[in-house]
Amino acid sequence: MLFHTPAFGIFLVVCVTVAWLLARRPQARLWFLLVASYYFYACWEPRFVVLMAGCAVLDWGGALLIARQRHRSARGAILAVVGGLHLGLLGLWKYADFILEALAPLGLDARPTGLVLPVGISFFTFQGIGYVVDVCKGRVGAERSLWRVMLFLAFFPQLVAGPIVRADRLLPQLGGQGHPPPSLHLDDRDFSRGISLLILGLAKKAILADVLAREIVDRVFDLPRMYTGPEVLAAVYGYALQIYGDFSGYSDMAVGMALLFGISLPRNFDRPYRAASLQNFWRRWHITLSIWLRDYLYIPLGGNRGSKVARDRNLLVTMVLGGLWHGAAWTFVAWGGMHGVWLIVERRLGLAGERSTWWRKALGVFVTFHVVCLAWIFFRAPSFEGAAEMILQLGRGGWDAAPNLNRTILGVLAFGLVEQALPDDWGRRVYGLFVRAPALAQAAVLVLVLRLVGAMSQGGSSPFIYFQF
Repeated sequence: MLFHTPAFGIFLVVCVTVAWLLARRPQARLWFLLVASYYFYACWEPRFVVLMAGCAVLDWGGALLIARQRHRSARGAILAVVGGLHLGLLGLWKYADFILEALAPLGLDARPTGLVLPVGISFFTFQGIGYVVDVCKGRVGAERSLWRVMLFLAFFPQLVAGPIVRADRLLPQLGGQGHPPPSLHLDDRDFSRGISLLILGLAKKAILADVLAREIVDRVFDLPRMYTGPEVLAAVYGYALQIYGDFSGYSDMAVGMALLFGISLPRNFDRPYRAASLQNFWRRWHITLSIWLRDYLYIPLGGNRGSKVARDRNLLVTMVLGGLWHGAAWTFVAWGGMHGVWLIVERRLGLAGERSTWWRKALGVFVTFHVVCLAWIFFRAPSFEGAAEMILQLGRGGWDAAPNLNRTILGVLAFGLVEQALPDDWGRRVYGLFVRAPALAQAAVLVLVLRLVGAMSQGGSSPFIYFQF
């Protein structure tokens, strides 16, 4: 069930209603959320429910075993086994064909395995690994309740595309880690915040992301040689805004839905295209993945310790593996490598800090946005040949004609770029106005947005981009 479909809307209303009916029975409410989350996942492919449950049992059992060990070596050995099994499952489903294809020049059989990638496996795998590592490092205690660990991994608002939530944030809200089972108290402000984030996320997905995908991005990336330079540039800018609207829209909806159940999830985006450096971009884009890569990959590799060469190596390895996490293709490796190289350039030239003057900041935003857009070409293109065609087409002229750029495309592009440039307090003010507004006014805004979404979705809607990762 996709978040922006009527079927999911009905599912969500039923879940919220039952959860509030069980407000004074926290254990029953959490059991209901577990069943609802597994039903949500089973609506896509029932057989993979067993895989997700198996990962939960692995994390639960592994964490308990680690907690019982007194010696660091024993804890590390169990962590290595649990982490290896997680990465093995991820590698089997996500990277088997990629590895076989890479080994084909050695004479090995490179026929596709035919395995179907389980939706969300990258997210619940990373969340599970993070939990076991935190137990091993003593950051959190091992959760004794299996079903709470299952709900920790499967909570449906953030199950298939994040945010990636740390155990010390979510498990206490589920009554775990020695905390009493939480009661659900009706809080009009939290409920209004949840609804406002749902509206915002839905609008980003249907009005920004889907329109740009349908009107310009997909057709240009499919056949770039058929379009002029301005149209290709519009498609590149369009994809930058599409993936932002698509992914941040999903994250907003996930955080908003969680609030309706009395659960707080971390923010995942903070208008990344106003970043004046790539380092700052990664503090604003997919924030929970950035933190995960820093804490569980970059720092264990050595982080900022050692020589400049060692620090650059750690950064490059982290970004390349982060690119590979997104998909089993060399284009994703290139995307991660480009980010890694530019982050190293910024560090070596001292460009990652705050800009002292407005024009330096504006120049930093301009350069960073275009570095990110260049990398997005490789992220979106089906192959290196497709990426090269996109880049070459930008320099082949045709700047005096752009017949495929209509008012809808230009208007949505302008809206998306202006939204990134607005002052920080503008969004907070609008957000605050909605939260403080009477329920009738909130309902009117919701109806208006739904009607607008319906009108903009006449050409169809696409699945969330990050569902494929």
